[in-house]
Amino acid sequence: MRINGKMLIIKKIIHGAVVFAAYCLIINNFSLLSKDMIYGDRSAEKIFPQPFYGFLRIPDSAFVRDLNGVNRISADFGQIYFPSQEFSTLIKNYESGYLDPWNRHSRYAPFIHYLCNITICKLEYGLASFFHMLIQMSLFYFFFIITFKILKIESNFWPALFLVNIILFATPAGLSWFERGQFSLYVSLAYLLLLLGLLKNKPALVIASALFAYVKWTSLPFIFVVIIVYLLSSRNIKEGARNIRISFIYALILLLMSMPFKNEFILFLEGLFGQERFVPPMGISLALILNANLVKGIPLLLIILGYFHLRRNNKNFNALLPYLIG
Repeated sequence: MRINGKMLIIKKIIHGAVVFAAYCLIINNFSLLSKDMIYGDRSAEKIFPQPFYGFLRIPDSAFVRDLNGVNRISADFGQIYFPSQEFSTLIKNYESGYLDPWNRHSRYAPFIHYLCNITICKLEYGLASFFHMLIQMSLFYFFFIITFKILKIESNFWPALFLVNIILFATPAGLSWFERGQFSLYVSLAYLLLLLGLLKNKPALVIASALFAYVKWTSLPFIFVVIIVYLLSSRNIKEGARNIRISFIYALILLLMSMPFKNEFILFLEGLFGQERFVPPMGISLALILNANLVKGIPLLLIILGYFHLRRNNKNFNALLPYLIG
């Protein structure tokens, strides 16, 4: 018994030391990235490990200089920030990349530019990009906590939070998300809240999911798969009508947020379709390994597989969650 007691104490000490060391690394990386994001002092280059794509800094120009953005990181956020400074010229950005430091055509919906224009984009670039990251992190952690409470699995919260923090601040992919000022946590929230809303039949969570998905439209293919499979899980007409009503929320949100900016929205859609058709895949895209048409057809394949999985489980949508998460 004494030996077992000593072993238990040793395991707890080792566990505590590992968690402490990991959080020291997490806090250090977050602090250095945040400091560099605000001041552009290259302090982030001391983080470990290094971001997957390295560091990309905002180049010098008169417009960037006026907004105190020279040499700052968070380059992907710049694709929204700089065009949003002159919202009335957003059409020019969708057509030519106007005001973006790299002349990138925006791939974000006009409502997102408008929202940025009236809020954090009024700040200088460093502070705006930092608050952009802080806002999505705060929203993610808030709903992450809510999810564990709704599912009544609070005992698993701390290990899950530890894993999330490791992924975000101690892996090359997670650090690239922060260094580039990307919008990945909004996408994560869209997925999380959609599955939770469907699982618990809570339309309010589906609405929240649609709002977060609207930030970054690359979230929509997976959401399309989930919604279609959810509709296929209907066992009778009454259940089918309820599922259609819940699913209709997504289309309604997309429409309501887009209609006030009709002209800009049309150009935004044209840009998305043009990118899908003509821009070659880059980075870690699966289309670099497999045929591009095959990759784009994967959502349809997943729907078919999901349907067969439903038939094997008496159309129990909840039984499909491990498949969808995978």
